[in-house]
Amino acid sequence: VPSIRTTKDRPLKEWMQNMEIEEPSGNAYAISSNRASYQEHLLYVHFMKNPKGFQLLLKGGYRPFTGLGKNEDGILQPISISFQMNMRGLGYHEGI
Repeated sequence: VPSIRTTKDRPLKEWMQNMEIEEPSGNAYAISSNRASYQEHLLYVHFMKNPKGFQLLLKGGYRPFTGLGKNEDGILQPISISFQMNMRGLGYHEGI
């Protein structure tokens, strides 16, 4: 996948709308252009919620839909958040 550059003439949203995500190949997603499946992809949804964060990733050398890390073999999906609903903190022991 070639590196991605966005400019003021071609905003990030327009660039993302021209992308297509195909079935994963190994541990990374292949990218081409023409299908509309990109809008359903989890990474697209997260990138559109936080385009500034995506711009920072691009500046740091991130290539969209590839794994993180030097060898691009890291995680593909954003880290999920789990909420603790019982309001007990770290080190809580019931009955103390």
